[in-house]
Amino acid sequence: MRGGAALHGRKGGGAMPRGKRAYRVLLWAVLAALLALAAFAGWRLWRVYGDAARAAQLAREMQQTAVSAAGESAAGTDGAEMPAHACPVDFETLRRDYPAVTAWLTGCGGDIDTPVAQGADNIYYLDHLPDGTRNMLGTAFLDSANSASFSDDQSFIFGHHMDTGGGVFAPLLRYQKQEYFEKNPTFTLHTPGGCYTAWVFGAFVVQERAYPYVHEFTSADGMAAFAERVRAQSDIISPVEPAPGDRVLTLCTCTSKTNDLRYVVCAKLIPLA
Repeated sequence: MRGGAALHGRKGGGAMPRGKRAYRVLLWAVLAALLALAAFAGWRLWRVYGDAARAAQLAREMQQTAVSAAGESAAGTDGAEMPAHACPVDFETLRRDYPAVTAWLTGCGGDIDTPVAQGADNIYYLDHLPDGTRNMLGTAFLDSANSASFSDDQSFIFGHHMDTGGGVFAPLLRYQKQEYFEKNPTFTLHTPGGCYTAWVFGAFVVQERAYPYVHEFTSADGMAAFAERVRAQSDIISPVEPAPGDRVLTLCTCTSKTNDLRYVVCAKLIPLA
């Protein structure tokens, strides 16, 4: 039969070889996976930068409101200038809209200039702004177990350092270099009860569960042992030495290397006169 003969003699026709078909399927699967990965990476970057912009905008609005109100309050009606050591943050005004705000922290040459909130736990402000909106950059927050007055022997403030380089506490990792520390030896902590200079005396990487999250030292020896441990691990050499009775402010953030590592900066709180 001519038709049958033509069918059996045709070159290049028929089904694709099984091996070649499997290769094409695998190739398309790999391409699809790469496209999905690229799309996810793009979406994550878009979200990080979008959230960063919203967080920065809210911080600016909060700062403008609180600082302006503080200036007006200090000046009064006679136009007098604000006293040199007057707190520049009006917490009464700030807390009308953001009741969880307990402090305002500045440092790192102005690269850290942020409200500090305190929640019922240490989870909420990991992904919420002071106004309650969800945001992956979160808010710098005081340990829920700490006194809001910063009267404990050691107070902890936590903040993010994102793997993209953003985050309210990303600048803390600059303290790995002695030169940076020497140019930026202090932070300023503003609270409703007063303002403090926080003099840095140590900065280092530590496993999250290895750091002594102690709020009160049980003895003078406890503070001395803590200070010695910090000095032994520190990336920097500081002339500041906390003594029994001093209060310590410890700033904590991620290193972005592994999930269980933290970078901590320890500072001695000195009230502004």
